Amino acid sequence: MTNSGLAKLLIPIGNPWESRSVIRMAWGSALFVTLFLMLFLPFGLREAETTAPKFIILVGFGLVTGSVLHLVGYFLGLLGKNHPWLLWQEIAGHFLQIFCLGLANGLYAIGVGMFSLNWTTVFEFLYYTFLVGVFPTIFFTLMRSRKYEKQREREAVRLLEHQPINSRENEIELIGQNQDDQIRIEQGKFLFMQSTDNYTTLYFQEGNEIRKQMMRGSLTYFQEQIQWPHIDRAHRSFIVNFDQVVGWEGNSAGGKLRLKGLDDSIPMSRNYAQKWNKVLKSRLSNIPK
Repeated sequence: MTNSGLAKLLIPIGNPWESRSVIRMAWGSALFVTLFLMLFLPFGLREAETTAPKFIILVGFGLVTGSVLHLVGYFLGLLGKNHPWLLWQEIAGHFLQIFCLGLANGLYAIGVGMFSLNWTTVFEFLYYTFLVGVFPTIFFTLMRSRKYEKQREREAVRLLEHQPINSRENEIELIGQNQDDQIRIEQGKFLFMQSTDNYTTLYFQEGNEIRKQMMRGSLTYFQEQIQWPHIDRAHRSFIVNFDQVVGWEGNSAGGKLRLKGLDDSIPMSRNYAQKWNKVLKSRLSNIPK
């Protein structure tokens, strides 16, 4: 694979395991599997002897499929709620789902007496599940990542051409997961947010001082509350107001951002640097052309 191909595997793609997406994927797949098995009776199901009506057994395969995909997707969503997933991580997550699905359906088939209890049955179910699921999974994951990448590019170009930074005057309201965690500030005074475990600290300007407020919640939790396109991730642990950037020590491969009024620099990872490269080049004289 070329360097550009490897770089695409490091593209951040948000959180593909959001609750609604997991539910649609899991139970849509369950319906497809049930109908597919009923119509074609593949993998020796036509000749298999069952103690219960075959219709009930086949519906059971669908229920196992939906339950496994839903459960594994739910736990993957918990793992990725504090930072965006990378493309290779989503592909690995789907492979984990396929493995768990093949194993669960193989054990279910043995449990209902359709196949004998041996490793051959389990390996056959794993083999056919990977055979059916791998290529569609990779295809649709790559399509989704490409769509996400184009959307990010359009946002950056729109900021540059149609929405000059410094043009918005309004407020941002952030509400933490604790009852008293709440703050409303002008978006121009927002500097950056940094995550630490289950808490996120907001740094903002108040008069001539830099103030900070810690609130309970992940960085992704607060990012969903911010609707300003120039306030975005710069790193898995940082959200930055790019309107406040006065210097960039690095290039499109990453580096550090200098913000107005701050002595310390903010790390800028390569994936986010690629998104903001064009915008920052147009605004900062120290950015390599």
